[in-house]
Amino acid sequence: MDDAQRREEVRTLLRRHLHVIAPDEEADLVASGVVDSLKLVELFLVLERKFRIQVTLDEMDLDDFRSVASIAAYVKRQQSRLG
Repeated sequence: MDDAQRREEVRTLLRRHLHVIAPDEEADLVASGVVDSLKLVELFLVLERKFRIQVTLDEMDLDDFRSVASIAAYVKRQQSRLG
């Protein structure tokens, strides 16, 4: 999966599972209030299921989940670690 496909998958997950529409890939979903703490937890679960990664709180940085682009980059890093 290339970066563009990964970003599109993230955008689709946000829309289908969290009912969040990101205006663009760089929009800060947390600062704008579109994604709150409850939606973040939902997002973690959806990402884990869809991409078969593990989101751990001790390694988590909120900046990794602010936008479609940053979420996709996080997923890519986690998938790379799993090999």
